[in-house]
Order: sequence, then structure tokens, then C-alpha cells
Amino acid sequence: MGDDELRIVASQDIGQLGPKDGSPVAFHWRWYYSVPTLPLWALIVLLLVVPKANRHRQAWLILVPLGVVLLVWRMPMALFSMPDGPTETIGFFVGSVAMAWSTVWLVGHWLGGRSRKVAFFLILAAMTAIGLLSYWCHYADTDGLVLSMIGFDLVAVVLPLAMLWTSYSCRKNCTPGRFRGRLLVRMMVPLMVLMLSYVPASMLVRFPGPGNLAILAPMLLTMLIASLVCAGILYLLNLPFLELAFRSSFYADRFERIFHIEKDRVEFNKSSEPQVV
Repeated sequence: MGDDELRIVASQDIGQLGPKDGSPVAFHWRWYYSVPTLPLWALIVLLLVVPKANRHRQAWLILVPLGVVLLVWRMPMALFSMPDGPTETIGFFVGSVAMAWSTVWLVGHWLGGRSRKVAFFLILAAMTAIGLLSYWCHYADTDGLVLSMIGFDLVAVVLPLAMLWTSYSCRKNCTPGRFRGRLLVRMMVPLMVLMLSYVPASMLVRFPGPGNLAILAPMLLTMLIASLVCAGILYLLNLPFLELAFRSSFYADRFERIFHIEKDRVEFNKSSEPQVV
């Protein structure tokens, strides 16, 4: 965790002669290498402190859903003993989306009052910028930048689109229960469309010819199941932020302004049952 010199020795087993060690290579380890997301956390703190609109004690509640997401996603990874490679990749996507979505809520005072189309593209731009910053924090090269950002932007498109679409469908009859239920469906639909459109297009481009149509059906079925699973994961990732918006007057105001919720303020009593006042 501190600053020190790290010595790396490559070893190769050369059969009966035993292992052969190469020359040691010195590498100076910095303490901040253990916290690759430090610039992202610094940005979150700056957004909490610098804008005047966020100088409110309730603004710091955004750390609750952010912390929940960053802690909970590790549990299934440890439960199923996932290898380090997939765990690192999933961690990048989950952490990046959570940080980007937290940033959207913290800049909500700039997004509020705009049309749904303008709000969508501004949210998409903000999330993409955070995704690029997160990639720079996690990886030393740009070899996987394109593929990583395509996957990240898939989420960056679906999440605000589903929220804006759900708010439009609820209009003045928006209640927490109705919004939760409709949001899940509206996350599934665009993910299914995007993923099911991508498979045939990529197949026709890479492997043209009628002979490949036989394997297209099982691939579509696989992508359909994958889109449903991804929609469920994305819904669960967004749920802590949504619950914060339902329970905090500070974020409820941003929720209404960003996503054009034309409704009376929803409050929760001690039993967590919604009451319209």
C-alpha cells in the first residue's frame, strides 16, 4: 500500500535442469496504484464541494447508493470464485457505470429544465466522459479502449433512455411502485433491440452467405437471454439511486427536474409506504 521498490523475477521451468530465473527487474510502486479509481473519487468530492447547488448535507447521500453498488457486486464474484480476469473486467464496468451515474445526479442542477432529448444527450456525454476517465484509471494502454467503450456506451444509452421513457409513460400518475415496475420493462426493450440487431449485422458482415443462417437462431436466443440478464443487472445497479430519489427531498427535486416528473412530491412514512402529499 506504500511507496517502495518492487522486484520482479521471471521464472521458467526448463525440464530436468529445473527452473531458470531471469534477471530481476525493479519497479517503483506508488501508493496510489492500489487505488486506481482515486481520480474518480476526487471528481465526486469536487462535485459535492465546488458547485453551490450541492453545498447541502443531503447531497452527500449520493455516497450511500454508490457505496452499496461498489460493495455488493463483489459478493457474487467471491461466492462463485470468479477468476481475476473476468472479475477485473466486471469491476471496471460496474464501477464506471456507478461513478458515471452518480456524476449525473450531482450535475442534475445543470440538466434540469431541459427537454428530454437534450437531457438524454447531455447525460450520454457526461457518462461517456466518465467512462473514458475510468478506462484511463484502470488500464495502462488503449488496446481494449474501443471494445470497452462500446460496451460502456451501451449501458450509457440504455440507462437514461429507460429513465426518460418511464417518466414519460408515467406522467402525472407517477408513483414509486409504478415507476419501478415500468422501468424494468423499459430497460429490457432497448437492450433486446440493440443486442438482437447487433448479432445479425455482425454475422452478415463477417460471415456472408446463407450457410451461416443455421447458427444464427441459437445465437439470437443466447443474445435474448443475455439481454434479459443484463437488463436485470442494470436495473439492480440503478435501484439504490432510484430509492434515494424517492426518499430524499434533495434528490427528489432533481429526479423531477431531470426526468420531467410532473407529479406531486412523493414522501415515505416510517413503514416505507408511499404517500402523496
